[in-house]
Amino acid sequence: MESTKKTDNGCILNGCEIRGTTVGLRTKIGERAVIEDSVIMGSDFYQPEDELSNGNGNGIPVGIGEDTHIRRDIVDKNARIGR
Repeated sequence: MESTKKTDNGCILNGCEIRGTTVGLRTKIGERAVIEDSVIMGSDFYQPEDELSNGNGNGIPVGIGEDTHIRRDIVDKNARIGR
């Protein structure tokens, strides 16, 4: 596991584990998430923090939430998975 890291393509990786996976632009992946043998398409935008506190998006941020496990999957752009 690694701590919060921002990659050169704008991804924000928070203590997650990624193996055999292609990660698209502006993808945000939460703590303790495990992603294996998958394709993550990324996001068209960064979701502002104030948008989450206002209740937009049903409180689920754009990206892959903490403690989420994904294996052999294709995740579309701007998806909201986990919490």
